[in-house]
Amino acid sequence: MASQTLGEERLAGDLFERALVEAQVNPNPGPRVEDLVRTSIGVASSGVVPSRSLWQALERCARPLGEPW
Repeated sequence: MASQTLGEERLAGDLFERALVEAQVNPNPGPRVEDLVRTSIGVASSGVVPSRSLWQALERCARPLGEPW
């Protein structure tokens, strides 16, 4: 992510968190899972150290998915 590369790790984390909030708007679990996975991969591959808030956003997005996700 460009913000991470430019040394703006907090901004990068905020953008990832915003993506997770937007993912939860979709009532269909399939696209929500895809958004969660892509965002998680983005966080991991960018080197962003997740803040407490970002961890909570990841959990909020994952928790309601249930089976079989």
